[in-house]
Amino acid sequence: MIEISEIRSQLRIEPDETDDALLKRYVGAAVALVENRTNRKLYPADEPLPADAPANALVMDDGIALALLLLVGHFDENRAATTVTAAVVLPLGVAELINPHRWFFD
Repeated sequence: MIEISEIRSQLRIEPDETDDALLKRYVGAAVALVENRTNRKLYPADEPLPADAPANALVMDDGIALALLLLVGHFDENRAATTVTAAVVLPLGVAELINPHRWFFD
């Protein structure tokens, strides 16, 4: 859904700092978090929705993409749930970007 090159640009990291497999894992976790928080299934913007897409399908727009990038950056920067100095929470911008897309059951 998000290219590794875009993640590296957002995070300003070189290939020798964080490997692609870990970044892909972060993207998968970010997508799962956004899908769980919005109660929607994400689909890439550059592909047509499949015929069997659920009613709660959400085509990824720039706001959702940015939320995913913020989450990936958060996961990369904070590799544990808490640190010795402070508890770490998700960036505030993530909630603001995904809340308008929340799906409420009919």
